[in-house]
Amino acid sequence: MLNEIFERIGEESGMRASAEFAAFSDLKVRWVRTSDWAEFRVSDYLRDAPEGVIEDLARTIMARIRGCGGDYTERATAWLTAPEFSETHRPVYLERDERIGGTEGERKSIEASMGRLEGLGLIERDPSIEIRWSKEKERGSAARSSVLMRLIVVDRGLDSDEVPDSALDLAVLKHLALIRAGFLAEPLRRDREVEDALSRYPGFDGTIEWMEDHGFSL
Repeated sequence: MLNEIFERIGEESGMRASAEFAAFSDLKVRWVRTSDWAEFRVSDYLRDAPEGVIEDLARTIMARIRGCGGDYTERATAWLTAPEFSETHRPVYLERDERIGGTEGERKSIEASMGRLEGLGLIERDPSIEIRWSKEKERGSAARSSVLMRLIVVDRGLDSDEVPDSALDLAVLKHLALIRAGFLAEPLRRDREVEDALSRYPGFDGTIEWMEDHGFSL
């Protein structure tokens, strides 16, 4: 079905096209092309997508490679952002990213961090979001996240008695805000929502200073 759809949409765009699924760690589409030919490798997280969603995504991708913009349709967005998508595909995502560890820290507790943030009125619990530690210290960003997989991965470097709880809290809070902003959030609006959430955390400036001094960034 995938190849047939891309062939058909390619013909509509005046291009010969072919497509196959690939086991990427992230949800993405890669392609090679000439002026009249393109070959696509599509993340197998889309293998169970309805035919209409594949058609919409193919049209969006074709428009983008021709330089004609191309926004995701409401149908494709609704399928990608439905809770069932992350519930179904997150286990495979976790298997493929060997850098991701478990939910339990050695010195710090993600659950305790969530409790502090909830107590400050900064978050509401969302059981569809999973938060884990990285297996090793990655440094740089204090955490990373996948909006579509509704997953946050906190740097193991924060799992230390020497790290203030506020640094862990800010890392978690930022990525909760990113996921809450949504998959297709307009960048300026997304940044405003994240900045607003972080600015309401008590002692924000001092914590940011500590993080920068110790090699972490939000």
